[in-house]
Amino acid sequence: MADLVIKDLYKRYNENEPPVVRGVSLDLEGGELVSFLGPSGCGKTTILRMIAGLLMPDQGSISIQGKEVANLPAYKRDIGMVFQNYALFPHMTVAENVAFGLKMRKQNGNRSEMKDQVAKALGMVNMSAFHERYPKQLSGGQQQRVALARALVLKPAVLLLDEPLSALDAKLRHETREEIRRLQQELGLATVFVTHDQEEAMAVSDKVVVLSHGIVQQYDEPQNIFERPVNEFVARFMGVPNVYPVVSEENGRYVTTDGLQVLADRILMGISAIGVRPERVQIVSGSATPEQTNKFQAVIKKRSYSGTMVKFELQMKNGSPIVSMIPSYTEAARLKEGENVFVYWAPSDTLLLLPEKKNEGEL
Repeated sequence: MADLVIKDLYKRYNENEPPVVRGVSLDLEGGELVSFLGPSGCGKTTILRMIAGLLMPDQGSISIQGKEVANLPAYKRDIGMVFQNYALFPHMTVAENVAFGLKMRKQNGNRSEMKDQVAKALGMVNMSAFHERYPKQLSGGQQQRVALARALVLKPAVLLLDEPLSALDAKLRHETREEIRRLQQELGLATVFVTHDQEEAMAVSDKVVVLSHGIVQQYDEPQNIFERPVNEFVARFMGVPNVYPVVSEENGRYVTTDGLQVLADRILMGISAIGVRPERVQIVSGSATPEQTNKFQAVIKKRSYSGTMVKFELQMKNGSPIVSMIPSYTEAARLKEGENVFVYWAPSDTLLLLPEKKNEGEL
């Protein structure tokens, strides 16, 4: 049995506007970490708050370990939540903040047992030495750990994380996300992680939900989301700038609106565009003629060095733009702006993209 089951979830804030969440359904198994990923306003935090009981859905069901909870208040749901701003009580010590949830659940009959539970939770996040401090005496990273301990001490069936790393600097974000992932796996907690950061979602998740306008565009493993996006929205959101509308297909050869003829290793009905990740686009000097299928003449318009990679922005002979990302240690990375080159990629790297899902989902 899945620890969390969401079915046909809808939410509208204003009767005169479309729903912000439209028919979202998914299952979350025990021990899985699923990230909700998408741009601002896509509905990811609204879904999280409905799971938490901070918002009530207009339609649909939410089940936690087989128990329907969609109409129950937050305190009757077996969840732990870490808010974006941590929401620690400034007048309480670290230990008192962590114990707060236990007290609200009326688990304060045995003070010694509660003290042990709080100590164990603080130990899990390496904050035992700070139990007598107040939130204002802690760094942002330390506050985040206390908020996590407060959620974990309840031993919830489902852990909810609402962009918990957004206030941290880059180095601390990386360290903390690894710590969250470690704890989540050790405890076997079904976890929902809301983020707008693609790299973050790829690094910590078992599965990723990509949302747009309240609709699930793709629900899949991180590698498939990145390497095999199902439609134009997911491709562009996951960093694919090379997307070209398609007008026809014959035997795996796709013709784009601007005249490119591109081979793929498969055929998919109903696609609206083809694409290729910039990391898959290879470049060779114009004096060389690679024996490749998807091969096009181009000129380098811009070269940007970023350490491990070099980004090339090019214009193909037919006028279409294309972007390539080349490892900086390769010979091709030394090519200069203005040079005439060939760009090419394998048919297996051609992405076949369906249109973005646009189901209105009216109630």
